[in-house]
Amino acid sequence: MLLAPLVGRNMHPLFLALPPLPARRSALLAAGESEISSAVHWGNNFTMEELQSDRTTVNLELDSEALYSGIAWARGLPGRREVHLGFDISWHFGGAMDPHISNFHHFFGFPDGSREIRSHYQCRMVVFQEDERILDERGPLHPLLHLSGEIRQSLVSHRPLGTGVAHLSLGVMGAQPLPVGEREHPLSSNRPSGAIRLYGGYQRGLWTTEFSTGVAAVSRPAYLTSSQFHPFIVPFDATLGRILGQRASLVVTVSGSTSPFRLGYDRTDRHSATVNVGTRLALSERDVLQLSFTEEFFTFAATDIGFHLGWNRRLPAARKR
Repeated sequence: MLLAPLVGRNMHPLFLALPPLPARRSALLAAGESEISSAVHWGNNFTMEELQSDRTTVNLELDSEALYSGIAWARGLPGRREVHLGFDISWHFGGAMDPHISNFHHFFGFPDGSREIRSHYQCRMVVFQEDERILDERGPLHPLLHLSGEIRQSLVSHRPLGTGVAHLSLGVMGAQPLPVGEREHPLSSNRPSGAIRLYGGYQRGLWTTEFSTGVAAVSRPAYLTSSQFHPFIVPFDATLGRILGQRASLVVTVSGSTSPFRLGYDRTDRHSATVNVGTRLALSERDVLQLSFTEEFFTFAATDIGFHLGWNRRLPAARKR
């Protein structure tokens, strides 16, 4: 459990159109074994691109703080299978951290993305296409729920490879968005999405590597036309972890996807990825706590800065009487 990928979310507001695609370990639970997990993610977003000729109107503006939370249950099944059920909620609002984020960027010499020309504590989503505003949302957005399920099949389990062991599994998942307080969320669709993903991992001594990739079919939000949205994306993640003593590990997980958007802006159309750095701490034989941090500094198409808190509890299979 100490050497599992870090749980994180890309809280870029436009990516509410995508289903949750968390990084997972490649090794499956044993038949009858269960795991309960929960996570809370907080992030700050600010994207501004291309002033129009009047120098006051911006073609692309995405400004919000975000709070995401989720709970999941997994169980090992006979035949080297595993089932996952998840419940996630996401909320974008004005927040309270804008000046602190700017101070953090200035202190470390990171780019601040023109935050100084906008007032703090705003939640605003504006997208122009050919001088027409196709999206204009101001104020906090209603929460968005996602119900998801995934079934995974182990292909390779604990196979010796060199001085370590390898794992390989295949998963098929589906997710259904459920807007709260309105018939349709402005940044998502009411239709389901799905994905097929291949998971792989290699453990050697104190070190582990994990990866996954696949193809996801994503439903198009109502504010976009078919020419502005591609329904297929490639999700990906890669993890490197090392055990530190009996109760801690240091883990780095890079996760992201290609973009479904065809809007003509770098910060919407390019692939999006976050670097999640943190630790997993064993609280007991069954419980593991995750503390991690993300900073966006190489694709500029994801959450600017994020903090993640996660908890896992492993439940052994019931003993036969």
